[in-house]
Amino acid sequence: MGTYAPTVKATGRCATARKRTFQNLSNVQEHLMKAYQSLSRWALIAASIFASLAQAPHAGAQPSVPPGFVVDTFAVVTKPWSIAFAPAGSAFGTDLYVAGNVSQSSLADSVFRVSEAGVVTPFAVLVPGADPQDIVFPPTGSPYGDFLYLSANNRDFGQPLDCGGTIQQIDNLGNVVDFTSLAGCASCNGGGSGLGEPVGLAFGPGGAFGSGLYVANSSDVPGDICEVSSGGGISTFLDDTFCYPDGLAPVGLAFGPGGAYGSGLYFTEFGEGCDCIRIADSLGVAGAPLATFPTTPIAIEFAKGFGFGNDLFVSAGDTVYTLTPGGSLTPFAYDFTPGHVNFQFSPSGDALYVSAYDRDVIYRIQSSVSVSVPNMEGRGDLVQLYPGSPNPFTSATTLRFDLTGGARGGADAAEATVRVYTAAGRLVRDLTDRGSAARSLTRSVVWNGRDAHGARLPAGVYFYRVEANGDAATGKITLVR
Repeated sequence: MGTYAPTVKATGRCATARKRTFQNLSNVQEHLMKAYQSLSRWALIAASIFASLAQAPHAGAQPSVPPGFVVDTFAVVTKPWSIAFAPAGSAFGTDLYVAGNVSQSSLADSVFRVSEAGVVTPFAVLVPGADPQDIVFPPTGSPYGDFLYLSANNRDFGQPLDCGGTIQQIDNLGNVVDFTSLAGCASCNGGGSGLGEPVGLAFGPGGAFGSGLYVANSSDVPGDICEVSSGGGISTFLDDTFCYPDGLAPVGLAFGPGGAYGSGLYFTEFGEGCDCIRIADSLGVAGAPLATFPTTPIAIEFAKGFGFGNDLFVSAGDTVYTLTPGGSLTPFAYDFTPGHVNFQFSPSGDALYVSAYDRDVIYRIQSSVSVSVPNMEGRGDLVQLYPGSPNPFTSATTLRFDLTGGARGGADAAEATVRVYTAAGRLVRDLTDRGSAARSLTRSVVWNGRDAHGARLPAGVYFYRVEANGDAATGKITLVR
């Protein structure tokens, strides 16, 4: 998900005919950095806690959401901006991570972690004025490792020419290092070996795009969208050769899921006088605007179903919109005034978390419509279930089923979905195996009693539903602790 903090201004960049000489960080800045890094991390955390406690959340009307959804205040965090969940099995656990952007050069920006109960604790402290714009975790098993990656838009204490950004890498203990070079730039579209103003981050989905870390770079240096390798090297993916405001100024990134949306790289931007969304192909060629907004669009992510559908969600100003493949915009959640909002879906897709920057609040939006899960075990036309083993269970149970074919036929080629629900009908885990190894008549999956976040679920009755070729059957299992 890509972001752009509302307090960051897009100042004038060079014209193509102008060249500026890059000035290295002065000795004074170097000494300041060394002095800063020598300070106790816990002293900085204490300062951040004090700043958080000193600022109460701004009052405001409850945000508006569509019928069938409910919204609640999940957590109070000072100046919450980008938010992210770690993948299942990560050492970072199941908490929500929040980049706080206080936008004051005298105060350290921070990363917080928020528990499932909404309890906020400091996690990592950044340099004052670092201006964190986005945070993202790589997929499980990625060569980028089990780290949190952060785009620090102004990491260099305000180096001129909008050239002082970097990508930072944070481990599960909150230790922060510069992942890309902090070498700035000599001029717009050239010089130096660092990033100008990194904003949105997204890992490639594989295929033609590869699996690298893509970076939206609003200052055009060294390109409009760059790719960062697992070793921290920077290459240009997309560059229109123009400087802002005449060229692109990308902000947020999201890869299309296929289908009607295609598999291109969607990006929000504010360059060329266009507050809009474009799509780039795997060769780095951007198309015409897909949709325009009344103000700069920021966060962008595709929903994962579970009441939210499969539309593209985009935030602009104080509103979260849905965007169809044809470019039609519809407000989904709004009245987050004053200010701007960012958002992130939960790993399972059953909740939308919205950070209201000027309210100092993170909201949670969920569907209020229960999924109908009939209490029946046994056999359908195609799907035959066997009792979970063991059942009841404490740590893991095997769910076995047959695809008998019957009148539907083609059972050996059918793809079966397996999902686990609470007794109230809330989806907690998708166990579907979409690999080719699952193409057999008798299949089984193992459930460990955890949700999509990897968190232990409470004891109780759960239902698992198997669907294939239009047929379905539902079984009941009991988890004991």
